[in-house]
Parts: sequence; structure tokens; C-alpha cells
Amino acid sequence: MSTKVLVSDAIAVPQSEEGTSSRTYTFVRHVVAAGEYRVSTCGRDVFVTYNITSGIALTLYDPVTGVGGIIHASWPSSQADPLRAQVSPALFVDSGVECLIRDLIAAGARKERLIAKVAGGSNHSAEDQKLYRGEQNFTVLRSILMKHSIPIEGQHGGSTKALTMVFYLSTGRTCLRGNRKEEEL
Repeated sequence: MSTKVLVSDAIAVPQSEEGTSSRTYTFVRHVVAAGEYRVSTCGRDVFVTYNITSGIALTLYDPVTGVGGIIHASWPSSQADPLRAQVSPALFVDSGVECLIRDLIAAGARKERLIAKVAGGSNHSAEDQKLYRGEQNFTVLRSILMKHSIPIEGQHGGSTKALTMVFYLSTGRTCLRGNRKEEEL
């Protein structure tokens, strides 16, 4: 099972990004499930990931080349299940974020220009609270980004409600939706 989805799997939807102009743009919407990541060089791509709670949703964007990507990882360490991590590295923050960075660079991004925006990491359920899974996810993520010298420019954590993240590759804009409101990271 592959953790990446090709552009041909996407659905074209007409819409306009608020605040850009009164023109209508055609974006290609990609849904990124938990345990998946995607990378693109196409400015028409919009990535959406749902139900962000204790897992981590991360966008990385190079504003010069317009290359960007998103991951929705559920567990902090691939060492917990190495066989599963081989099949689905994006389930885990450590292996998934490394794959995302590697593929962004292969697509033309420069690591020193990458901008990170992140949401999630809450201890949403009783099990998450017992295991501190959300906090562990954030700790592992910060460690990886620090190792690669990638700054976090927008962050939202600790929500008690599931969130939706929308990432517009045309501008690098990342928004969170939840509790009947939207905020930009």
C-alpha cells in the first residue's frame, strides 16, 4: 500500500481562494487521510486533511519554487511497529516527515527555504491522555524539524475538537477549520 496519491486520483473542483481576487480559479482538491502524505509542484492543488486530534498535520512549503507537501501522521515513532512503518511510513511522525522532506527536495524544494505549519497533537481521548500520544507526536515533530533547521511559522495544538486543515499550494496558505470558524496559520 502506497502512502502517496498521484494527481490523477484527484477531483477538479471550481472554487476561489478568498482574499486573492474576484476571479474564479480551478483548484484540484486532494484529500489526505491519516497515514498519508502528498507532495506537489502544481499551484492548482489544494490539500485537505480531516479529523486532526492527537495526530499531527504538517505542511511544508518552499515559497520560491512553489513546491509543497502535507502529512497527517498518527503515531510518534516507527519503532513501535517497524513492519507497518515499512508499508506506511506516513502513519508515524518520525518516518513520515523524513519521507516528506526527502520527496520535497526531490521535487525541487530547498530545505533552507521550507516553511512549516502544524496542527494537532492534542490528548483528545482517554487513551491519548494516558499515553500522552499528542504530546509525543509534537515532541518528535519538533525534533525532526530542528534537526533539518526548518522553522515552524504557524502552529495550533491542544484543541478538544477535531480540526480540518486546508493547504493552498498556490500561495502556501494553510487554514484550520473547526468549531464553525476558520483561522489561518
